[in-house]
Amino acid sequence: MAAHDTAADAEERRRPTRIGARDRATFEQLYEAYARRVAAFVRDVVVPNELTDEVVSDTMIAVWCSAARFRGQSRVATWLLGIAHHKALDALRRTPVMRLPSSSDPPP
Repeated sequence: MAAHDTAADAEERRRPTRIGARDRATFEQLYEAYARRVAAFVRDVVVPNELTDEVVSDTMIAVWCSAARFRGQSRVATWLLGIAHHKALDALRRTPVMRLPSSSDPPP
């Protein structure tokens, strides 16, 4: 632990290990601490608002399933937002693209 780390920083780094051991209370704490931040991040990736909750849920499920593999090489927030980024891109790929008519399209 670095000299500038606080007890809260140390506790934060232990969360993924506890979640990996299936500690539901710790997972719920992480969810409460990060769900809004993940939602705001996802909206910034241009995920339509109607998909935001789905992406947040997908992110948190991935956190639950992969927490045991967290190596602590990054901050928990960085790891979590990385997962959210990938889940947001997955959602965008699944979303049909609405094509706007162009001036070269024949009239309807």
